[in-house]
Amino acid sequence: MGDMADYAIDMALDQMARTEGYRSGNMSIEEAIDAGIVDEQGHEMSPYSGTITTRTCRCCGKERLRWVLMEGKWRLYEGERLHDCKVNPLRKDGE
Repeated sequence: MGDMADYAIDMALDQMARTEGYRSGNMSIEEAIDAGIVDEQGHEMSPYSGTITTRTCRCCGKERLRWVLMEGKWRLYEGERLHDCKVNPLRKDGE
């Protein structure tokens, strides 16, 4: 490939690595905003459609959540807080 194609591929791979760093919790939300990974509300932006990609809780239907790796487990977050789903069938009483 030509030099410009190699440069474009390197840029795409770097962006993918930064996105994975954010998803795994190794990057603050401020750094992710500066890198163009998330918008000001912390919602991940899709490079394909120009829209934000968020998740919906399958139990309560809450929208605009994002996955964060926390202590080795993926958890849904609302902005900077852990999503507190009151409808989750796996939740034990008193939690």
